Amino acid sequence: MKKEISAFICALTAALLCAYCTACGTAANNESSQNAAASSEASGKSHNLTDTAEQPEQISYESGSNNSGEKITAVPLSENEKAQKSISAFTNEMFKRCRENDKEKNTLVSPLSVYMALGMLNNGAKNTTQTEITNVLSGNFEGEADTNRSELSSEEINAAMKDCMVKSNDSGILNIANAFYVIEKDYITINDEFKKTVSDDYFAEIFYEKYSNQTVDKINSWVNDKTHKMIPSILPPDAVNQETVSVLVNAAAFEGKWLSPYDPEYDVTEREFTNYSGSIIKTDFMNSEENMYLSDENAVGFMKYYEPGENGLTYCFVGILPDKGVSIDDYVASLTGSTISDMVANKSSEDVIVDLPKFTFSNKYSLPNVLDSMGIHAAFETGKADFTGLCSSNSVTVGDVIHKTFIDVDESGTRAAAATAIIMEDNMMEEAPPEPKRITLDRPFVFAIYDMNNNIPVFIGTVTDLTDV
Repeated sequence: MKKEISAFICALTAALLCAYCTACGTAANNESSQNAAASSEASGKSHNLTDTAEQPEQISYESGSNNSGEKITAVPLSENEKAQKSISAFTNEMFKRCRENDKEKNTLVSPLSVYMALGMLNNGAKNTTQTEITNVLSGNFEGEADTNRSELSSEEINAAMKDCMVKSNDSGILNIANAFYVIEKDYITINDEFKKTVSDDYFAEIFYEKYSNQTVDKINSWVNDKTHKMIPSILPPDAVNQETVSVLVNAAAFEGKWLSPYDPEYDVTEREFTNYSGSIIKTDFMNSEENMYLSDENAVGFMKYYEPGENGLTYCFVGILPDKGVSIDDYVASLTGSTISDMVANKSSEDVIVDLPKFTFSNKYSLPNVLDSMGIHAAFETGKADFTGLCSSNSVTVGDVIHKTFIDVDESGTRAAAATAIIMEDNMMEEAPPEPKRITLDRPFVFAIYDMNNNIPVFIGTVTDLTDV
């Protein structure tokens, strides 16, 4: 029996692509004999991670303890179910909270990009600041009942991100890069251990820059390059100022070709799409027959595979249509960290007729309020933030977390990109001199020529008319 799925909501579909493509890669990789070549080992291969960071011959992981003193052995992400659940929970929570402010617009976030940037930042945090960041990265959020997940250590987070980067970049489909821009200051020293960690575990390129108007241009140029020109810039022109200490940057570029591409002449038809507002428009839909059907009590969906990566890693597009009578708002609100992964795990091999609209759009988010609502508070507050693991100053805070995304879905496949920038500021700098007062004598005024020795005016007068002078 053939199932039919058409005219589903682009907003949810687009958000799920970047959020779950890595999860799909992991799940699908276990079945690659059915869909693609078998997966190859990441260890022992060269890794196209950054231009300058030294590439390891094999992946090594450090062990450590969590904040409770419990000994932790860090393992690869593919073997760490606890880390997988934590990242899925973070993905779900960030997606829902980002969408909350503007539900009528299409949504696209890459929680993996934000998670990786926060993972780097976490290595420079201490005390309450680190505890709050670790809690959120572990999938424990304020105001949520589902907060009983095990705590991840910094070492586990680092190992998960390292494993994710190596295997993703080896695929040739999803390329991830990190950078740490240091704005040089005489009175602040960057912690060597922090630099070593972000370089070793996140393959971050480290740049030292003098404060100038060109600093933002250099960061934006790096992002443009690493996102394959899908995100031309991440920072506005005034993002880096005299208070800026550093900028942590993550960039991800996904370029997947459909395993079964669409024929533009025969597989594309014009159909009606009902917008969030209820208005109806006509747009191009791509028509295909897939063979992976998803369903739960509130929705149906499908999976469409991309060509496998160079290392056998497989990614898929997941499209989900809420049942009639279930609004997109209610469905998104019902999502948990395991909803999509459970649907993927319980997929059935059935023929599915799919009508998928072509779409392309981009988004930009400033995330401090979102992250604060999830439980990261101290990092943004002067007097409470502790980033002494990053630098010598005890007055550094997170000034902003900027997140940009892009997606384009068409007959040949999907291009998507994300970039995240965490701007660190020192809020205890010497006070800038006050703005100079300004006087413009553009109306009648008094003037004098004054004898400073005898404290008397030698001449005094007024200027009231400049017509004939």
